[in-house]
Amino acid sequence: FDINSVLQQIQAIKSQQILLLQQKQQTISNKKSAVSDIQNILKNIQNTVNNITDPNIAYAKSVALSNPNVATVSITDPTQVQTGTYSLTVNQLAQNDIYATSNAVSDKNTSLGLSSGTLKITIKGLDYNAAYDNTYSLQNIADEINKTARTYNGDFRASVVNVGTQSNPQYKLVISGTKTGQENALTISDSGSLISTLRLNHIKTAQDAQINYEGLTITNSTNTFTNIPGLSITVNQTGDTTINVSNNSQPITDALNSIINGYNNLVNTLNKETGKDGRLSGEYSLNTIKSGLYRQL
Repeated sequence: FDINSVLQQIQAIKSQQILLLQQKQQTISNKKSAVSDIQNILKNIQNTVNNITDPNIAYAKSVALSNPNVATVSITDPTQVQTGTYSLTVNQLAQNDIYATSNAVSDKNTSLGLSSGTLKITIKGLDYNAAYDNTYSLQNIADEINKTARTYNGDFRASVVNVGTQSNPQYKLVISGTKTGQENALTISDSGSLISTLRLNHIKTAQDAQINYEGLTITNSTNTFTNIPGLSITVNQTGDTTINVSNNSQPITDALNSIINGYNNLVNTLNKETGKDGRLSGEYSLNTIKSGLYRQL
């Protein structure tokens, strides 16, 4: 009795059942993948439809300047700004305070031999003290000022600048505010000999930016004005320009075209997948999605 032959025949019969199950599993997996593709197409259509209600699309506007060198203008809320032409004059730009020494040294790391003292920097009514002694170099003083600013969150900084050449350096100390606007002006005093020896001078005064918008004078501590409804204006130089705001149909046109392309993609995919040899062949009930969406559109 050839039992091995019998067992092989029994195994072959049982394997057919396994093969059928595997084929069925693959068919279901293919259908699942096709349904997932259709679902993604529908999600994309839904997202595009939802975007139409975005004011930046539904009420989109564009802006142009007669002199774009004067300012940069962007629309922050198209529902808050009306179409038309607006006048803009930039009277002055915002700037920060800057102090610099008149006397220069050839070596920024050599001791200056100053009388010991404290450099007091006052901003917004707060005093920041940077102490030094006769061993301090120009770089040491700048480092001490920056250390004080970091420790106490002061809105100022110091740097050593070479105003000479590489072969013949001439180093000067520069102390500047890190923020623009009149309220960020610096006052510097000294209990030692730093100011008198190096001759620290006020070379640039902090000031607010000032514009005239449609006859209204507006000031701001920075060069960007955001208090005009629907607009953000960043001034670049003094001068005159006009701001022209007009309707922009491109975003809504693009959104509608995206819906059309999405719907056509859905129709083509459903026809392919539910047709002959498709992964969802015979699942014609899915076509109700196509007809339902068509009615909605």
